[in-house]
Amino acid sequence: YSNDREENALYPEIASFLLGIRINVPRLLFHDAAHRLIGLEDLGDRSLFHVVQSESGLAQVESLYRAALDQVCLLHQHSTCPARTMSGFDEKLYRWERRYFLENLVARWAGVNLSPAELQLIESEGEGMAAELIRAPACLIHRDFQSQNLLVHENRVWLIDFQGMRLGHAAYDLASLLYDPYVKLAA
Repeated sequence: YSNDREENALYPEIASFLLGIRINVPRLLFHDAAHRLIGLEDLGDRSLFHVVQSESGLAQVESLYRAALDQVCLLHQHSTCPARTMSGFDEKLYRWERRYFLENLVARWAGVNLSPAELQLIESEGEGMAAELIRAPACLIHRDFQSQNLLVHENRVWLIDFQGMRLGHAAYDLASLLYDPYVKLAA
């Protein structure tokens, strides 16, 4: 791993914590911090995304989604972690999330150019929502809980890419899975 992102170095300790609370994550085989090397249990490369895209039946897909939710619910039962995690959600991070959404989805992907007045309305609404979320009870969240970060191995769901874990609102993970950028779930 590189030092490009602070969260990369957090992976080993967070993995140990998650294993300790019985969340399915790859076992850490070794960690050489000096050389920034991590060896992990090989769970293959079949993600929930791949299962949904394949000819899998609805019953199997639904079962795997339920298993994924069971796993993240275990995480959401905790509001502390002995391992160092990224800073929790606050006004600054919610603002960054809104701007990222507006720049990358609205402007770049959808090609929608909002007026300054429209941007101000969105920012005002976003500030109000952020204030409500900050007042709500916080728990540990995965932060990138979507189909490509959920491996399927031996008919179980395994969480990966969790080094960005932090305190936040549990609905963040649920929304990430249900409004997955890679999978369109039928209503």
